[in-house]
Amino acid sequence: MGRTVVAEKYLESEVKTLVGSGAKYGLIIGQNTTGRAVVAHLCCTPPSEAASDSPVNDSWIAKHAKQVIQLLPGGMDILGLFVVASPDLFKSHETQLRSALTAIYRALEKLPQLHDTETDERLVALLDPRTKKVTCRSLELSSLTSSLRPAEWRFQELRWHRAQSALSVQVTSGVGVLAAETSLLRQVMTSLEPFLSSLADASCLVDGKLVDGDALLSGDDEKPGKSAGKTFAFDLLYDTTKTPPSEQLLEPVEAVIRINGRIHCLAYLHTKATVSEAAAALRRDARRSLAARCQMHCDSLVEEQPSDEAATVLHEPPRRVLAPLSGSAVHVSDYLYPGDTPGDSLQTLSELFGLQLEVDDVLDTVEVASEERAHSECSSAAEALDEIQEQLQQAGGGGIGCLHLLLAAAIVGVGILVSSLLLIGPRPPGTQ
Repeated sequence: MGRTVVAEKYLESEVKTLVGSGAKYGLIIGQNTTGRAVVAHLCCTPPSEAASDSPVNDSWIAKHAKQVIQLLPGGMDILGLFVVASPDLFKSHETQLRSALTAIYRALEKLPQLHDTETDERLVALLDPRTKKVTCRSLELSSLTSSLRPAEWRFQELRWHRAQSALSVQVTSGVGVLAAETSLLRQVMTSLEPFLSSLADASCLVDGKLVDGDALLSGDDEKPGKSAGKTFAFDLLYDTTKTPPSEQLLEPVEAVIRINGRIHCLAYLHTKATVSEAAAALRRDARRSLAARCQMHCDSLVEEQPSDEAATVLHEPPRRVLAPLSGSAVHVSDYLYPGDTPGDSLQTLSELFGLQLEVDDVLDTVEVASEERAHSECSSAAEALDEIQEQLQQAGGGGIGCLHLLLAAAIVGVGILVSSLLLIGPRPPGTQ
């Protein structure tokens, strides 16, 4: 029996739109589960200017896949590809279809921790422009002798559970002599690796409660036929000793990188997912999110002339925004540089995912720019300080009022420290 593929109901009408839009091929986005694949979206690959005799331009769709994977939330992955063509293409161009699939996953192998490597079975779907029907096959890429096997594709209403977490990132890392010769991106990602590795052993609180990892995410009250999934708040409790503070850096270093902030993590799970599956999806989302924004930030930097003056450089990487997939509860990401607005995401979301959105569709409140958030928190703290001072004056308080004010000021300082993701570094050579 072939693999079962269940696609979001809204995609049934989306297929009719795709085959009439001039689209040629694209990526299948969804989630692999035990026994079946769940499809959340079909995103067309933008047209390529390069001529190709094959139904799919291998290098072009592979490049598209590398860009898309970093913007997917946890739990979502690239399941395969689709081509607008009749089912006869399976017989006439099986070699070319295998080649295109291989190109996609060979490109993703360079980002092994950003995508699902637990399954080797990938999908190829043909969207018949005449009948508007979908014919699907699966292929095991690891076997050179495997052939395309029939897969049952059907549409149905789907529900997704949403897991989210506000993850605090506090990393201090020394850059050694040899590492100082590498790119800034390499230095930053190397600095983040101990922190990301520590998340693998993190304990989880779900809605404030410690839950067994093998338990269903939805608990025992899951009822078939409900119209919507649930949202769960996760706290990932990780070992902070794996990311030592700067005073514990023992060896001389060329520079010190500090990464402080709080990021929004997001994952979508099928309704039978366990707590451990949700935690794993959130960990992958954290890695994708940090990798994406650090890559964007480092690529945007203009090379500066080296200076002999001791200096600390403060960087603010892009912040995360979310946008809904048409007809689905699933949201994908984009990242905005300081000063950008949600409208700046519309072109990226259109080109990579084929989404036609309005500015109001982009959710830009999950992470707030550092200046805006710091100003908001300072204003709130100032109001709190005024209220405390007024209460103390009314009560005739004396010395203890100073302690209250100092404590409130300390809280303001902490709020500013973790309000956004910041990179601080490097120090001048020769310091430690």
